[in-house]
Amino acid sequence: MNYLWCSARLLKDFRVLVFLPVLCLVLFYGLLRLPVPDESTILYEGWRISTGQVPYRDFFDFIWPGSFFLGAMIIKLLGQPSIIGFRLVALFALVGCAAITFDMGRRFLPKRWLAWLAVFLWITYVPEFFKFHHHIISQFMGMLAIWFLFQHVSVTSRKPGKNLILSGVLTGATLLTVQSVGGLLCLALTLFVGGYHWHTETKHPWKTALKALAIFWAPIMLMVCLLLAYLGFQGALADFWYDTYVWLWEGYSQATFHTYFAEGFANIVGYIRRGLWHPEHLYQAVRLTLQGVLPVLGFVWLLDKALRLMGLDLIRNSQPASRYSQQDWQVLAVWFGGMGLLLASFSYPTSELVAYHGWLIYLLAIIALVNLFRHFKIPRVLEYRVILVTVMLLCVGVTLKVNQSFSAVLSPRIPSYGTLEQSLVGGGSSNENELINLIESVHAHTQPGDGVFMYNLAPEFYFLVNRQNPLRYQYLIANYSTSAQIEEAAADLEKKRPKVVVYNHLDEFYYTYDYRFKDFRDKDFHLLPIQDVIQQLYYPVFQGEKYSVFALRAVSPALQKSSP
Repeated sequence: MNYLWCSARLLKDFRVLVFLPVLCLVLFYGLLRLPVPDESTILYEGWRISTGQVPYRDFFDFIWPGSFFLGAMIIKLLGQPSIIGFRLVALFALVGCAAITFDMGRRFLPKRWLAWLAVFLWITYVPEFFKFHHHIISQFMGMLAIWFLFQHVSVTSRKPGKNLILSGVLTGATLLTVQSVGGLLCLALTLFVGGYHWHTETKHPWKTALKALAIFWAPIMLMVCLLLAYLGFQGALADFWYDTYVWLWEGYSQATFHTYFAEGFANIVGYIRRGLWHPEHLYQAVRLTLQGVLPVLGFVWLLDKALRLMGLDLIRNSQPASRYSQQDWQVLAVWFGGMGLLLASFSYPTSELVAYHGWLIYLLAIIALVNLFRHFKIPRVLEYRVILVTVMLLCVGVTLKVNQSFSAVLSPRIPSYGTLEQSLVGGGSSNENELINLIESVHAHTQPGDGVFMYNLAPEFYFLVNRQNPLRYQYLIANYSTSAQIEEAAADLEKKRPKVVVYNHLDEFYYTYDYRFKDFRDKDFHLLPIQDVIQQLYYPVFQGEKYSVFALRAVSPALQKSSP
């Protein structure tokens, strides 16, 4: 009865009724879409674990294995890989992030609908990221870590307690999923935990701060030490450190703030040239502008509080604890957590993905806007106009996503032989028929025990044809993989001789467009040892716009006849 009463009361809230169609839209648009490379990597490695293989020994990835094991658990529960099953877990994580955002936002904002706006803003920005992969999982766990720290600050007692311990556990779990997100979140929350306990303690500030940091860091260090011992036992520690360093350092040194804003500006200019009178172009230009401006606005407005927390009160030689209200500390907890997530987002080479960890970023921006309106005493009429424009932008965004959904549903269905779903929805690209014919040909002319090798990075192909990769490495790329890794993969390819090799030209795309590879664009990026093996043992059966297919010379030419 209590459950039914709560459900009825919840449905009476019109804001929930507005929120539910957006969730349905995300489901409609995302549940059956073809997996993207980052997502399919996590799904495929979970699949390999579910068949008894061991990460880093039987297959290698420089990402830490938290999301792999979660994917394996889902497969074990369902009995077979399921794209819908994976994405329902992703939806649960996104709804959890939304609930955390709303819970924190309603405490800072004068009206509840402003907290709902923070949730709506994020969902209408990036529903295309409704995917199950390591960044969905790390985002959810990172948000939970910030929320428990938020709860720690919200209680009357300032002594370290269970909320601080849980925040440390979840920060460590985030680190075990994505190094960049977990590492930056560790740094940001460490600064806050130390500063908060040192700042609010009057008798023994340093002792209290160190005790709190020890409690916070204990579970993190335990998890990291166990994982490093595991990597060392598997003989993967050296390769892991190399790949982690190269990927993260190159990502941050070549694709951070300057790249984000440069590409965002270039995208906006591109929309303007195509004509701002077109609703979609206008929406995309405004969205990209807000996507860049709103996070900056929120962080700049709160920078004064953060700077005073980190030292300016020392200069004044005053008693600082009384000058910060509980809500000030709550906002600062959100600020530091959001800062860690924002910096992690800047490791990507595109402005589109900066909103991926945008829950707290946009919440902070709305808090900043509300306070600016109050400070400058903005007339009610102007405030209502701002609200109206915001609602219009949200409506345009939802309309565009509905159109994309219908286009995806009307596009050709992609066959999938390795998942519970027999077919998936493509993205409406021009090479879908090429992919369909390729899947049918490879599946028809290979047996379940036959190996298929797909490079560079398209593990979704293994799901679609229901075949396995016999090699340890599935992601090989020049300058980012070591020479030893490439040589090992080439030797393994020569030894195991899978019947089919499919090359998807992804490295050509990387070295042409990705900012992280700009220093290598004048160098030869082809994997020559692997190409030499292919040239010796295989012959080309198809050369398409996106795929090249090679068959083992001992294989019947039937594959060649039926190739697209």
